[in-house]
Amino acid sequence: MNYQHIFFDLDHTLWDFERNARDVLHRLYQQFLSLENFSEERFISVYEAVNDKLWARFNSGEIDKEQLRAERFAQTFVELGIDPKQLSLSSAQFDQWYITHCSQMDGVFAGCHECLAVLKQNFKLHLITNGFAQTQQQKLRSAKLDGYFEHVFISDELGMRKPNADIFEYAMNQVGTHAKQCLMVGDSLQADIAGARGVGIDQVWFNPKNLPYTESSTYQIQELSQLPEILGVPFVKTY
Repeated sequence: MNYQHIFFDLDHTLWDFERNARDVLHRLYQQFLSLENFSEERFISVYEAVNDKLWARFNSGEIDKEQLRAERFAQTFVELGIDPKQLSLSSAQFDQWYITHCSQMDGVFAGCHECLAVLKQNFKLHLITNGFAQTQQQKLRSAKLDGYFEHVFISDELGMRKPNADIFEYAMNQVGTHAKQCLMVGDSLQADIAGARGVGIDQVWFNPKNLPYTESSTYQIQELSQLPEILGVPFVKTY
C-alpha cells in the first residue's frame, strides 16, 4: 500500500451520531413533551423512523433540505396523534432547537482522537461528509475534531453528495492526488464504500455493530483503534 491521504466520513464514523442525537432528543422530550400522552421511547422511535424516510427522499433528490427540516418534526407529531399547533413551539422551532443542541454535542467513538492524532503524523487527513454545512462545521468544533483535517468537504457547500463520483473526484483534485494514494474510511456501505470504490479508492468499512456484508470493502474494522494497525502505524490503546 502507498496511501498518502485518508478521507474520513463524519457522522456514525467519528462523531457518534446515534448517541448524540438520542441524548438531545431525550432533553427535548423532557423539556417540552413530557406531559404529552406518549412516552419518550415512543417519541424517539417515531422521530427516527420519520427522519430516516425523509433523509432517504433527500438523498434521492426527491426533496430539498428545507423540506426535510420542515417535515420531520411535523410528521412525527402527526404520527403521535398530536396537533403541532397545540405545542409550545412550532415544528420549525423544534427542528432549530434540535439542530442547535445536536451540533454542540461532543460524543465521538472510542479511540477517535487517539487514532486521528497518530495518523496525522503519518498521513494527510481530510473529511468528506454529507450534511448541512453549518451543522457539520459546528460538530467538528464541538468535538474538537477540526484540527486534524487539512481539507473538509461538505455536500451542502459543494452541491454534490456521496456516493456520487463527482464529490470524490473533486476532493482528490483539490488535494492534488489520485485514487491509488487515497483511502476512504466510513460506515455507510453505499455512500462511503461503494462511492469510493466507484472511483478506484480503497475503502475501510467502519462496522462497530458487526453487521453482515452487503458490499465488499478493501478492509473492515469494528473499532477505530484497528485502523493504524491496518496502515502499519504503531498504536497503543490508552482508553
